[in-house]
Amino acid sequence: MLQIFVITFPFFALVLCGYLAARWRMLPLEAIPGLNGFVLFFALPCMLYRFGASTPIG
Repeated sequence: MLQIFVITFPFFALVLCGYLAARWRMLPLEAIPGLNGFVLFFALPCMLYRFGASTPIG
């Protein structure tokens, strides 16, 4: 169970950071579409590739 938590924690921590930043208005509303594009097309695929590359096949 701890192994699953350690692997999935960075993803959910980033989601929480983004939610809190938007909730507390730390980012201007104009920046949100650009950040969404960055996360969707660059950061998330990189994180999923890293996860898949480090997962043992056996």
